[in-house]
Amino acid sequence: DGRGISSGVKIMPVKVLDDNGAGDMFSIIRGILWATINGADIINMSLGVPCYPYPYCPVQAFEWGEAYLNWSSANGVLLVAASGNNAYPWVAWPAANPNVWAIGAVDETLNRSFYSNSGQSLKFVMPGDNIVTSVDTDKGTSMASPQAAAAAAILKGIDSSLTVKEIEDAFICTVEDLGEAGWDPEYGYGLIQIEASVTLIEEARLQNPWWLDNNFSISTFENIEDETTSFRANWSEASDCNEVANYQLYLNSEYIETIEVEKTTFEFQDIEDGEYTAEIFATNIYGNKTEALLASFTVDQNPPIWMNDLIEMELLEKELLISWPLAEDTIGLSEYVLIVNETTYRVSSQNQSYTIDISEYEELDELLIEVYAVDVSGNESESLSDVFIVPDISPPIYDGIPLIE
Repeated sequence: DGRGISSGVKIMPVKVLDDNGAGDMFSIIRGILWATINGADIINMSLGVPCYPYPYCPVQAFEWGEAYLNWSSANGVLLVAASGNNAYPWVAWPAANPNVWAIGAVDETLNRSFYSNSGQSLKFVMPGDNIVTSVDTDKGTSMASPQAAAAAAILKGIDSSLTVKEIEDAFICTVEDLGEAGWDPEYGYGLIQIEASVTLIEEARLQNPWWLDNNFSISTFENIEDETTSFRANWSEASDCNEVANYQLYLNSEYIETIEVEKTTFEFQDIEDGEYTAEIFATNIYGNKTEALLASFTVDQNPPIWMNDLIEMELLEKELLISWPLAEDTIGLSEYVLIVNETTYRVSSQNQSYTIDISEYEELDELLIEVYAVDVSGNESESLSDVFIVPDISPPIYDGIPLIE
């Protein structure tokens, strides 16, 4: 339909070559200067001269060209240039400048176009074969380069505050990786994926890292040597276009530790009994954080403690009322356990007494009374104990012989 990749952007055409494609360094410098002063966000340069080994280029006024490229970049302009069409293992100038994106070409099968220069400076690739223009159908890295510039213009149109580095990161994060895994000299970081990078920007995932999944848990394990329980936080990895720097762990909103990015576990040390909520954040190299993952857990390793060690007993006709002191626990009591000889009674934690029937016992029977408290985690307190001697609670029996005083 005649529209290009980034229809709607303002085009600032700057002619620095003649009708035959020839020109000189000073024309290029004047073009860079004019475009930068007049507010260009992106400068595409579908031109180039051989330059090897960079930065020792046999080009007139090369140092001036370098200076103006660096100046334009320092003013926030994204510079994009064709890598060259000589099939060299190094890119042409100005693409060789570190502040310029060197763009190579791929064919319809996404293989590197045979003519496309490669090398250590190559940034990305874009389609370069059989490109239909308003004039004719052509090929070359000069066809690939403006497509990369147009892709960058789309992101800049979504968020004008994006820096050159952020646009580059958005593309790196979403490229179709061609050739060897990761960056390689024939394809750079890979083929720019415009739609995926747009989604990345719109979902604000460029600036903030994200969790690959939301799993965050606290596990326990028993230490056989000292018979204690340890608590370990476990989480899944986070991802980020820019690079995850570390994880930060908080406990009940209090900072605990910054953890190396290679680790996804942390063992809490010397943690006291209590109710806890752990929070984990991933932080990228810019200091931006993921949303927090939360996990709540209870530490209850200490048994209940008695307020005193006194058991009281009161005889009520044929019943014995047994009372004991209050037991306290950081997390909470579950119950009291009362044992009379071999009979066990489980008593609510709300009660501190229990009445037993002693009519089944014989006079002078010895009752061993023991009571201990149990907390909600099953920890048992020390036992309190006492002994009760059953008294003579049976009435005298009249045997027919009168009692004479």
